Amino acid sequence: MSHQIIKDLNSRYTAKKYDAEKRISQADMAIIKEAIRLSASSINSQPWKFIVIESDEAKQRFHSTFANKHQFNQPHATTASHTILLAYDPKFTK
Repeated sequence: MSHQIIKDLNSRYTAKKYDAEKRISQADMAIIKEAIRLSASSINSQPWKFIVIESDEAKQRFHSTFANKHQFNQPHATTASHTILLAYDPKFTK
């Protein structure tokens, strides 16, 4: 297929190392938040919450909460400029 979205999906990659010195600008974060807000859901139900973690204190609390779980991403939890948590309602049935 030659559609641009297919090309983009075929060329994606997973970053294995992150530069802790890089920060997401306020302008870029505003765009990310707006894209999240506009995300489609069935009948506009939006059975989710997105939580953006920015402060060092909040990042440490997040890290401590998951200290013995999901250890594969823990090093990034405290050094990333932002962490976006996705929470959903598991009881949502509409």
